[in-house]
Amino acid sequence: MSRSSEWGLNGYSVFAFVLAVYLPLAVIVPGAITNLAAPMLLLGVVFGWRGWRGLSGETWILVGGFALFFLGGVISLVNNQNWDFAAWRFEKYYPFLLLPLVFSFLGQDPVEDRQVRILFHAALAASFSLAVFALFQPESESPWGVGLGDNLNPNRFGNYACWLAILVAAAALTRRGIIAFYPLLAGAFVAGCYAGLASDSRGSMLALICALGALFVIWLIKSFTWKKVWGGLGGSVLLLSTLAVAVSVDDDWGADLEGAVVDSVHFLEGKPKNNAVGIRLMMWSGAVEIWREHPWVGTGLGDPQDDLAVWIEESGSILEKAFARFHSIYFDALAATGSIGFLTMLLGVFLLPLWYFLSAYYRAQTSNWSEFAALAGAGTIVLYAVVGLTDSWLFNRGLPPYLIAVVVLASGTGLFRRPGSTTGSGASFRGSGYPDISRLRGGNPRAER
Repeated sequence: MSRSSEWGLNGYSVFAFVLAVYLPLAVIVPGAITNLAAPMLLLGVVFGWRGWRGLSGETWILVGGFALFFLGGVISLVNNQNWDFAAWRFEKYYPFLLLPLVFSFLGQDPVEDRQVRILFHAALAASFSLAVFALFQPESESPWGVGLGDNLNPNRFGNYACWLAILVAAAALTRRGIIAFYPLLAGAFVAGCYAGLASDSRGSMLALICALGALFVIWLIKSFTWKKVWGGLGGSVLLLSTLAVAVSVDDDWGADLEGAVVDSVHFLEGKPKNNAVGIRLMMWSGAVEIWREHPWVGTGLGDPQDDLAVWIEESGSILEKAFARFHSIYFDALAATGSIGFLTMLLGVFLLPLWYFLSAYYRAQTSNWSEFAALAGAGTIVLYAVVGLTDSWLFNRGLPPYLIAVVVLASGTGLFRRPGSTTGSGASFRGSGYPDISRLRGGNPRAER
């Protein structure tokens, strides 16, 4: 197949276009984080029915983990009573059941690293777009400063900005380019970190530090040298020092960090307060009590809020209201789906994807796109695992970026396709009621392969 026809108008190029638009706009345009993700899922549903044979055994294990997570949610329904809320909550489970179709769709792409390339370049643009958005965001009556508006919030903004910084850091460790490439990476990394700091999200910055540490360790294990050790330690000291200075000169950050410590002490002393930290700690206490009542399958996807309201009344908690989520995916899963759902979440959402990306990274050749995809994927999993300690991203609008990251980065690894499998034109518009634009180029793609 000619290179021009491979990059012509087809389902894969449409997916790439939507991906390129998605990254810079997802958390700064109201509704974009979900609305722009829908076409990518739809392309998989339409075109992903024929390429499943080309996926590797490792990829099917990854898909099996997603199915386990879905099953853990379904099992919890045996105890469910509030079916309206369960239906709303289930919206965050069914995409995992459709991911195999998206995998199958991308597995047929004749340009194997197309989506990963687009993801990387879009991440560079998105880092700067988020920084500019944060810099020029007008002051308002809200103290948060960024991520304001319908469907937007500062924690989601911070999580997303830090994920972009992880993608850039992974590229710095795996990609090679002209001299101008490295200042561009440095600028994008600083922009992503700035946007994360501007969000005032403590959980996001903690996750960024943990994920960067994980990237360094993973990278070091693959090709250990003392030069890399000292270089990495020097870079870590520089980064942490810079973040410390940035936090120290920002009155809001200093007050937030001090407040987090003070509020945690107050909670341990039995004097909780209704603020960001106190509310979380009280909700988590309620989640544990709900889990104790239903230890195996949980209270059901639809019932955590109702049960939390009962716990508030019976325990005499000063928690002002029963929230729909517990601001932690771990306590959300524990209360709603019990020990079974909690373990399937750990396995399907974090452990198996992490195993997949680590396996792909240590098998990948150096300085190619598959190595970048694998390392960036591992960093993404660590980031979202830490973010989930204090955020319910898995059960709210923060989910689409994770799904897009896992799907696109997995598709760019050397483990994605079965050895010896061939890519095809499964997403061609031929035979779908659309014109086969490749014919306008005077060639037959099937004959050219």
